[in-house]
Amino acid sequence: MTTNPTHDERQLRSVSRTALAAYLDTRGWQTVADWPERATVYGKTVDEREQRIWVPIRETFTDYADNMERSIEVLAQAENRTPDAVLVDLQATSSDSIRVTGLHGESDHVLSLQAAGSLLQGSLAMLAAAARAVKKPRPAYRGPIPTDVADFLRAVSPAPIAFSAFDLTLFSPIPPQYGGAELHLGRVDATSSTAPFARRAVVCLRNSLHATQKVVTAVKGSGDLEPFDQAVQTGVSANLCNAVLELVQLSSEFGGGMSVDVRWAATRPQNGTQPVSIPFSAHDAEILLAGRDRLRTRASYADEHLVAEVARLEREPKEFDGRAILLADVDDRPRRIEVEFPEADYQFAIRAHDEKLIVELDGDLHPLGRGYELRNPRNVRLLEGPGE
Repeated sequence: MTTNPTHDERQLRSVSRTALAAYLDTRGWQTVADWPERATVYGKTVDEREQRIWVPIRETFTDYADNMERSIEVLAQAENRTPDAVLVDLQATSSDSIRVTGLHGESDHVLSLQAAGSLLQGSLAMLAAAARAVKKPRPAYRGPIPTDVADFLRAVSPAPIAFSAFDLTLFSPIPPQYGGAELHLGRVDATSSTAPFARRAVVCLRNSLHATQKVVTAVKGSGDLEPFDQAVQTGVSANLCNAVLELVQLSSEFGGGMSVDVRWAATRPQNGTQPVSIPFSAHDAEILLAGRDRLRTRASYADEHLVAEVARLEREPKEFDGRAILLADVDDRPRRIEVEFPEADYQFAIRAHDEKLIVELDGDLHPLGRGYELRNPRNVRLLEGPGE
């Protein structure tokens, strides 16, 4: 390593030679020479002086980290920025980036620990909603996150957070594109292309936020919430509306409103598409809230697992016909759930009601008024005590 290096070897080796080359290509550097079996040499005139950067052909060279450190120093001088800022952008070159920021720029209002946590959590929820829509667009999502969605979320990393402003950048790593595979941007289904899941998730985020923005505008003009129903197939969901709503409400401390900016990895650009900025005003909050609630009331959930109380039997035990009212937490709130137990489970229901026991069961949850109906109840069992 170099004497007193600015960055450690792990940080420097985290930047691939493909990422360095893509960074230089997008910032006006030109190939000026080839060093056979060793490196490609890039050049650029900065302040009337020719600058050179070597891009090694392999990351396995023993001096790779030394070379990367020198490249960062040259870029920092050429761009009049800090080496740390250059390193962050180099690492982002092989990632799609999602920036969540206040509409009115930086603020003197410093983010509290709680606000910073809410900014991270709201952004995570927004990405999760879009990633789940890649697999299957639905009005709302509940239950465990699918494995590929969880893997995507684990791979996303935040840039150092700016506590002096409502500003968060997330990086979604994506492998370089080899061959001619292209992503059809108008599609959100998982089989529409050979593009990696991470790219499909970010494209779906962009498309669904655009759709949400259009729906909010349409609702302002008509007062009718039906456009939310029509936008489900583009990835709009109660989960997405709720995440955007929470971010908009949080941004109100910094002047009101927020924007989501999406940029594609330089190592895998989207042909024919440009970076986009999708703003939401503080005045959109009420419509986002109404849209969220509407979509929630239209969502059904197959194979739900409930832990519930039998709050009421619709008939006395001797005349019991299976119809009962359960009380269970749904969407983090206690909900009234109507159910009709199969005859084989009558005694479980009666005993749970009479002895104040908790019942576990599976079924298909459907909205019904302000509560739900559980259809096809199955796998009914009682929890006899606290140890179960």
